[in-house]
Amino acid sequence: MQERKLKSKQLGGFMGKLPPLETIDELVYRSLLLGFPFMTVGLIAGSVMAQMEFGAGFFRDPKIVLSLLMWGVYVVMLYTRLSAGWRGRRAAFLSAFAFAVALSAWAANYVSSVHRVTNQ
Repeated sequence: MQERKLKSKQLGGFMGKLPPLETIDELVYRSLLLGFPFMTVGLIAGSVMAQMEFGAGFFRDPKIVLSLLMWGVYVVMLYTRLSAGWRGRRAAFLSAFAFAVALSAWAANYVSSVHRVTNQ
């Protein structure tokens, strides 16, 4: 949206207050570099603990599947950024897709019943 506003030379309101597109792109990349190792360690630790607690059945949980998918999207984002040099529009579309996957993984917490604690 900001790119369209720049081309039409109408930078008013909220869009005029955003940082430059290059700054946003660099911020997304640095956040990805910082968050990816933490997500990897969290998935490994969570998998080990869930395997001990629930057995192999925890892989059928939607939030586990979507978390692994999210990790895969992060790998694709890192790969395309580092090897293919994706920047700008392509990287923004991939980031928007990653955000949609992250939202679906978050929403899966309300749908999933595999790890819910029931009061009996």
